Amino acid sequence: MNRFPLIVRCSFVAGMAAIVATASIGCSSASDGTGAAAAEPGGEGYEAEAVATQEEIRASCSNPREYFATFLEGSGTCAPIPARNGQWLPEKLFADAPDDVQATTCAYRWSGAKYSRPDRDAIAAKVGYENGLAPACGASSTPDVGLLQPIPDLDIFAQVGSVGCDVCGVIRRGKMWVVLPERVAQKQFQVRLDNGQTLSFQIAATAARALSLTLPPPPPGTRYESGRVHIY
Repeated sequence: MNRFPLIVRCSFVAGMAAIVATASIGCSSASDGTGAAAAEPGGEGYEAEAVATQEEIRASCSNPREYFATFLEGSGTCAPIPARNGQWLPEKLFADAPDDVQATTCAYRWSGAKYSRPDRDAIAAKVGYENGLAPACGASSTPDVGLLQPIPDLDIFAQVGSVGCDVCGVIRRGKMWVVLPERVAQKQFQVRLDNGQTLSFQIAATAARALSLTLPPPPPGTRYESGRVHIY
């Protein structure tokens, strides 16, 4: 019997197997489709999430990388928000606010892959525009201490229609912390006293969208009621 053809065939098969094995060593299942292996977390070439810097925040008004947020009681708390290509991370907004205010009023800073576009839809869906959500950028990128002016009453046009924000201000022990979405135009509000009367105030003009405020002493024998305040 002539065994030469069989030897040739076996040599050919063995050679092809070696080529395939060599190719398998050079390519992994984690390649990115270009022939280059995808970087593993912690490995060379891996880029972890990066939190937006203050410079990036100030320059990001076209697509904000930070927001001020306040939740209506029972609608949410300041917890991380998963998003596309990153997440929104909560930060303390008002150092002088009590714990229950800080739990529902905070700043959210974008943390994502390098050059990732902040996922505005994710934070809007979680906080909700009916709650207090304001972009922090440009001149509005940091909270401020606001000033109040007593006024006889709210402007008449501020009392018509569903304008302003129901949850944007919260009062505790004569102090007030507010987040001002762009739809809050007049910056006027009323606070209720424990005798049933109300006092009206105007927030002085400011570019800041997050403010801590000190209310003037209430009339003798009365005190301010704690709770959320509608700001027009």
